[in-house]
Amino acid sequence: MVIIPRIARNNLNTPFLHVMVQGVNKEYIFYKKEYIEKYLKLIEENLEKYDLTIMAYCMMNNHAHFLIYTENVEKFGKFMHQ
Repeated sequence: MVIIPRIARNNLNTPFLHVMVQGVNKEYIFYKKEYIEKYLKLIEENLEKYDLTIMAYCMMNNHAHFLIYTENVEKFGKFMHQ
């Protein structure tokens, strides 16, 4: 088995980031459709502020994937803290 270490965000050579958010112990974080809608609304409210673009996303009950485009990876870190 070959183990490839994760590259630190500020050392990446691409403006595209794959982000996955997940519940603790893979527990559900989105029990209702309304929770997903609220989560997406919160993300949308902050995209412009941090100059990010969501290229694609996939929401599931216990996790979500996002493909994000950003020219400034430091702004992405601040976005995630929001």
